[in-house]
Amino acid sequence: MSESGFFNKIYKEIGKMAGDDVARKFWEKYGGLTVSFSKNLYSNEYAKEYIRKNNGKVHPSQMAKILNLTERRVRQIIKELRDEES
Repeated sequence: MSESGFFNKIYKEIGKMAGDDVARKFWEKYGGLTVSFSKNLYSNEYAKEYIRKNNGKVHPSQMAKILNLTERRVRQIIKELRDEES
């Protein structure tokens, strides 16, 4: 049995996903801290560039799904990009 079988919840999950050594490194670096992860994987800059490159090729609803944004937000960014060009 791997050592992660004896770890507490989050460290056990990390151990299963990335190995016991990684879980231990997380514990050493972040133990005792409250850490939250953004729901969005991509940065705002990347999302804006993705929308710029794909506007007119990919429907806003599809871009929203890919970027984990709302369709409304994608349309707002499209408008911002148009305003920047003017």
